[in-house]
Amino acid sequence: MSNNLKRFFTIFLLVVSFSNILPQTFLTADCSWTDLKIPFSSANTLYYDKQADDIYAAVLGGVYKLNSSNLSWTQMGTNPNNGIRPNANIISLYIDNSNVFYAGCDASTNSWISFDRGNRWQQIQDPLFMQPDSINHLKMTAFYEYKNGAVIIGTDAGLFLTTDHGRTFKKAITPANYINVITGDQSENIFLGTASGLFRSKDTCKTWSRMNVVLPGDNVNSISFDSKGNTYETSTYDLSVSTDHGDTWTSWKSKLVAPGDIFMVHWIILDKDIIYLYGTYIGLIFSQDMGNSWKQISTRWRDSTGTTIGFNPNGIYIDSKSYIYTRDASYVTIHKVYRGSITPTAVETNNTIIEPTEFRLYQNYPNPFNPSTTIKYSIPVDPATAGRHAVSLQVYDLLGREIATLVNGEKSPGNYEVKLDGTGFTSGVYFYTLRVGDFVQTKKMMLIK
Repeated sequence: MSNNLKRFFTIFLLVVSFSNILPQTFLTADCSWTDLKIPFSSANTLYYDKQADDIYAAVLGGVYKLNSSNLSWTQMGTNPNNGIRPNANIISLYIDNSNVFYAGCDASTNSWISFDRGNRWQQIQDPLFMQPDSINHLKMTAFYEYKNGAVIIGTDAGLFLTTDHGRTFKKAITPANYINVITGDQSENIFLGTASGLFRSKDTCKTWSRMNVVLPGDNVNSISFDSKGNTYETSTYDLSVSTDHGDTWTSWKSKLVAPGDIFMVHWIILDKDIIYLYGTYIGLIFSQDMGNSWKQISTRWRDSTGTTIGFNPNGIYIDSKSYIYTRDASYVTIHKVYRGSITPTAVETNNTIIEPTEFRLYQNYPNPFNPSTTIKYSIPVDPATAGRHAVSLQVYDLLGREIATLVNGEKSPGNYEVKLDGTGFTSGVYFYTLRVGDFVQTKKMMLIK
């Protein structure tokens, strides 16, 4: 072996060994975006009604519902005597389990409520929502409904509770003002994300305890749960995860960026245990294996003239058909609304016909490839592992940087194949490595565009 070749493999092995300290490079997932052509001036926020599988937009002067059949918008409550006033700037929306609509305004006008699914609206006149000057009003910023039907409402001055679906309100015990998000897990542990940290209540908001997250004083902006009961919270500079309902927390920041890199997280949501995350400097990404590997969703689309335009997502909402909805939060006058549909970049199948007798990684085909290729591997039976093996299959570039994780989890014995889409890759040589226990095998492939 030549000295140059020896030096190359030495560098390759060193870089792979220390790849965990390199900046994350995400595999790109194809996403087809549609501009939903808003008939209003600008969308302040979106809301997904899970019960009816409907998308709504809160705007200046009203609330609009998206018609899924033709992707048009219908204003809710257009009768001048029963509709929301044109100067009411709606910044939040919530629909409780009794189909009562809450439309929260900014501090300049009253908030609104509808008892007939948005057909007729009336102002919330409860004196608790009036500021001392009787001109400005509290902002409704967050909502959560208990199993008994009571609704807790977060504002810029603490928490309020209604037990009669918005007809009367009372002040609730609150650990902080400026509420960003309220939600609860399956055991109705209530989590409160505020501008000054994360809080939890185990007794329906009677008492609160501050959560010891990695950055406890940071601004918490979203909270979500997976099917296993794990809790996820995002703050300005961190993503933290708890497996014990908030007692202890682990930062995931190092999984997403290298030490010292700027990391600002804005939103997290889980849908069918797929984690969707948006943050500055990492963009819109998702994980199908609970955070072990991530794919980046392109937030660029082509307008009617064929021009490619990028946008800045604000909020992520997933409907029952796995469409992604978001609004553009770029520094523009009109905040448009988009719907996205993801095409997976790697799809794995088990094609077991003859039971394999050895671990084996096959040469990809076609090779060279453009833009996609198939990689096969075999897992034999091993009684010592009870029939299952921890398997990983990664792709590296010439510098040894991991650019894609195709497999990461337990596999039963069999013959497998995984498809890799290299649309977002540059032309050149790549390596893919299969690891199963002590078995490690690497092969080379080439992308030619």
